[in-house]
Amino acid sequence: MIYFYWYIGIGVTVIAVINAVNRVIYDNNNETSGDLLKATFHDNNEIFSRIIDTLSIIVSFIFVVFLWPIGFYVWVNDLFQDKKRALVKKHEFAVNREHLQERLTVQEVEMREVVTDPLKAVPELPFGHLNAAWQAFINAHADGGELWSFSAWWQTTWGQKELRSGYVVVKDGKPSEYFLTVWKDIQDEAQD
Repeated sequence: MIYFYWYIGIGVTVIAVINAVNRVIYDNNNETSGDLLKATFHDNNEIFSRIIDTLSIIVSFIFVVFLWPIGFYVWVNDLFQDKKRALVKKHEFAVNREHLQERLTVQEVEMREVVTDPLKAVPELPFGHLNAAWQAFINAHADGGELWSFSAWWQTTWGQKELRSGYVVVKDGKPSEYFLTVWKDIQDEAQD
């Protein structure tokens, strides 16, 4: 119950501050929204003026007292979204030791991955059109390490299951950078 009192108290304080600021900013010589409303209805009697003022106060009160938590919620949620985004970045795919299948040489991989296209639309090279990417991968890791094939079941942040396969460089017994050759969405019933 104490939270409800705090909730109402903060809302009333905010409406009081807004009302005070409006009274300081708008003196009697300036047109206010109430004056504009009166002018549109062409009725300048005292009762209509008080009704408009009362309605504007009630509407302001309702919006400030009861809807300020939405703004607060959006602000707090935005703060936590930054932390969630950081966690999502940490949840990226990585090859683990249990994903490793067999140790290969560069020549063995290139013999396995030569693309043969009878229509000659793809160059007859290892990985076809991706040969330049393969060469860049091999050249970047020419300083050492073992080349292994890998295959891994992966579940994305959104719960989608995938099969990811390719080749990975293993340095000091730890898989490091990889060259992905298969990235396939898997239906739930296929994995059972």
